Amino acid sequence: MVSQVSIDMEQGVSQTTSTPINADVDNLGDNQDYTIIWITLGIIALYWWNKQNQKKNQEFLGAVYNEISNNKIIDSYSKFIKTPLGSRYEGVILRQGVKPSANQVLSIDNFLQRLSREQHIVLKKASQFETRKDVERALTQRELGIYLPIRKKMMERLDNIMSK
Repeated sequence: MVSQVSIDMEQGVSQTTSTPINADVDNLGDNQDYTIIWITLGIIALYWWNKQNQKKNQEFLGAVYNEISNNKIIDSYSKFIKTPLGSRYEGVILRQGVKPSANQVLSIDNFLQRLSREQHIVLKKASQFETRKDVERALTQRELGIYLPIRKKMMERLDNIMSK
């Protein structure tokens, strides 16, 4: 501890007094502010927690995707028409007396093969129902947000077949 010593010459007594500036410097070692350390630890904990949750979500999607297996993924027109939803669309096309051309079938196949894992999962779930109302009841809002653009693109391709 830094202090000032003053000696009184007449009495021979020395007094030790601390100066205010030196007292603040001296007390820093005893009374540190750990705010920065706690903030840093909090950021690291949040980062670690977020990373663990992302890993769990990816593992869950991977497990569901593997559960579907490659044979059951709807990645071609022939697999699509074997589902209840696909057979309904095929029935409408056959009633019109139209047979899809090879290029139209390839267009549908290419579209289905470009879907992501999550889109495949949602399409697989939605294709188990024939009517739109049943699909809307079966899917969550998030899944509907994924399914509706897929449905729109499929309808465009099927309309292309029917307009031929």
